[in-house]
Amino acid sequence: MRYIITYFLLFIGCFTSIAQSSLDDSLVGYSVIDIKNHSIIAEKNGDMALIPASVTKVITTATVLEIIPSSKKFETKIEYNGKVTNGTLYGKLIIKGCGDPTLGSQYIESSKERVFENIATMLKRNGINNVCGEVVCDNSLFPYNGARGAWLCEDLGNYYAAESYGVNFIDNQYSLYFNTGNEGGNATITKCEPLMPELKFINRLKVKGNGKDSAYITGMDFCDIRLLNGTIPCNKSNYKLKGAIPSPSAVFERELRNFLITNGMWVESSNDIAINKTNNTLGVIYSPQLKDIVTITNHRSNNLYAETLLKWCGLVRGGEATSDKGIGVVMNLWQERGVDMSNCLLFDGSGLSPKNKISSNCIANILCKAYENVAFKNSLPKVGIDGTVKNFMKDMPSAKHLSLKTGSMQGVQCYAGYYDNGSDIYAIVIMVNNFNGKRKDVQIEIGRLIENIITNN
Repeated sequence: MRYIITYFLLFIGCFTSIAQSSLDDSLVGYSVIDIKNHSIIAEKNGDMALIPASVTKVITTATVLEIIPSSKKFETKIEYNGKVTNGTLYGKLIIKGCGDPTLGSQYIESSKERVFENIATMLKRNGINNVCGEVVCDNSLFPYNGARGAWLCEDLGNYYAAESYGVNFIDNQYSLYFNTGNEGGNATITKCEPLMPELKFINRLKVKGNGKDSAYITGMDFCDIRLLNGTIPCNKSNYKLKGAIPSPSAVFERELRNFLITNGMWVESSNDIAINKTNNTLGVIYSPQLKDIVTITNHRSNNLYAETLLKWCGLVRGGEATSDKGIGVVMNLWQERGVDMSNCLLFDGSGLSPKNKISSNCIANILCKAYENVAFKNSLPKVGIDGTVKNFMKDMPSAKHLSLKTGSMQGVQCYAGYYDNGSDIYAIVIMVNNFNGKRKDVQIEIGRLIENIITNN
């Protein structure tokens, strides 16, 4: 009788678990490969192409570290064109961009002031105490290529959908501040930082509730009109929303000019200034090492950084810093390394496009090929410690040996990375599309699935 009761309870427990599974009616694909033995130890729908969301960054970052040394620092050159007379530069102060996404970035503890102070030091080191002329940003290394057409219109204009240019600045983000009153009222814009008088905001925000906002700043490329839609909380002072700067170069030029004026290093002149055929170099602003930029990309799931990395791939191997060239490099590289890329369709390097489709087998095989790249392996967030996986698989034994990149958008939750306990080494990819339940429940189910796979092998 005791055994019958035990089996009955186990049956009820299993049935309840299955019935309540958050993965029911979802598209699920996973692939777990033993890297040492080159064998698949678990797979379901491994060749099914699914939306990867930000797991796409795993492919982008693995690729860039395969073709560019991890210690590489990128150079933003500070140049001038004109003449220097009695300590005054008459001409153009030129910022020649290399695509470095870290200029003034919050993720490397930088700021616009540090960037400008660096430039001021270069000027003075070259005997230039004043500038009379104009500040010019050179974006020519990163031609606009229109790849953002694969992104949703409602994403464009938001801070997480900033385009990557030759000159990127302060994460290509601005902050818009509001004062709000009682529910049902309007939200009043109080200020914009940095100041961008060229932008026109059409404010349709409503004041509702006391929790988080559900607000979006939308606007197309090459357009200075921004539409504000959604809701923000009641009775807030200087409530902040973040948007994508449509022209980082224009902001850089204006802010640097204001910095020079404030510090007594700017001279106004209405005279025409002769320009030479060639520029003169004042100095160089170096980016952090590539491995550090990649780590920020994967830990912060930073779309701007990822799109820049993709364009660097295109520049180094494809001859042009465009998304299309970068995607071509990604596809060719891993195909040459023996990975079947037939179930991979990419439109960007960040995963923001819902048009991206890739199979779990494809990503897992890329992870296997990239495992020996220490900089890449170390760039992935540690489960239970870092970023979006800090609370993932909490209290599960396998968690301490996992390094995983997450990917999520509406109806999508994915994980990709490594399990390494010193003896067993697995490439793990779990992709869930079209789920209808709560994201938290889906994450719990995926955690259980990973734990079960690892425990049973």
